[in-house]
Amino acid sequence: MDHIDNYKLVRAPWEVLVPTVGAVFAALAGGAVGAILGHRSQGAHWRRNLRMTAYADFIRSYAEVFHRLTGPPNQLRRIDWSDWNRNLAVISMIAPEEVARQAVAVDEAMWQLSLRKGRGYLDVPDWVRLRGALEEAVLRFVNLARCEQGGLGADLNRLIGRPAPADPIWTEPPAEPPGPQPT
Repeated sequence: MDHIDNYKLVRAPWEVLVPTVGAVFAALAGGAVGAILGHRSQGAHWRRNLRMTAYADFIRSYAEVFHRLTGPPNQLRRIDWSDWNRNLAVISMIAPEEVARQAVAVDEAMWQLSLRKGRGYLDVPDWVRLRGALEEAVLRFVNLARCEQGGLGADLNRLIGRPAPADPIWTEPPAEPPGPQPT
């Protein structure tokens, strides 16, 4: 009988035991779920920043290459194609498929323009057409990247403020330089 009495002293009532064990498991489960969600959120933030940096590097490289393309033909030899190709490869590795495809479309338009200029085959209408195709591809890339980065507003309709080729500014005669007037 002594044995049975000792057993009654050690035994906890179910009303206390079940809520306590339940609270411990709930706390453990909550901590685990919180850790998983926090890890996912941190990973998504890191990937977003990584893509934004890659997009900025790609546009920086584009601007440098385009600047060389608009200069004299001897500047074509100074284009850092390794930087351009590295940035294109990074975009292809980390960007969503549609953004990566558009980066390749920018590269293709860049090839068309640079090869034609390098071979001396460009006249003004060709230059305007090929430059326009390149700028349109870059604009589409920027809009896709903006959308992928969280929908940063409506699509942009242009990236540069240069007047259109049909603008009269391109056909106006040059102004007389200021200075002493002949008498």
